[in-house]
Amino acid sequence: MMINGHGFGPDYLIDAGATLIILIPLFFYILIRQFFNGHVTLVKASGLIAFFLYVYALLSVTFFPIMVFKWGSKAYQYGFGKQYLANFNVLELFQYAPSQIIGNLALLLPLSILVAYLWPNQFSQARPNMILGGLTTLGIETLQLLMSFFYLGNRTFDVNDLILNIVGYLIGFGLYRVSKSIFKLSPDVFQIL
Repeated sequence: MMINGHGFGPDYLIDAGATLIILIPLFFYILIRQFFNGHVTLVKASGLIAFFLYVYALLSVTFFPIMVFKWGSKAYQYGFGKQYLANFNVLELFQYAPSQIIGNLALLLPLSILVAYLWPNQFSQARPNMILGGLTTLGIETLQLLMSFFYLGNRTFDVNDLILNIVGYLIGFGLYRVSKSIFKLSPDVFQIL
């Protein structure tokens, strides 16, 4: 990590496996709850597994590894915010590599589909689904900015990522709508809550 032109290595790295401490018990809680309510089917359990695997992958690529410096580290002598990383230049989008564009488009695409099928009462309509997508991408970018401010990560707040994430989310919701009409799926096909 570069702070005021000086390179610093973190004392510890926290990887995405730390999220499993929360995700695994939450998964089993919802699964057991569904079992006792008599709502467990193979399709529902598969949808829930896919959702939790997606959340784990999303957290892994957006926030981890988290860098931790010991208290009193030389990195802190410059004060927080010296690694402020933000990009508000929309024109840089045209300089992105194809892998960056595809990756950002694909990042939230599965979320729009999964929440619409898993929680149809809340997210099968466009407005609540789009609000969730917008808040999710804004939350990711804002947390990345805060993490870089406090030297926990070195990712940037990038307005181009926001744009691509939202477009990918819209594509996902469009795919949900098309698949629902083509396959004439019942609104409660995956309902788990």
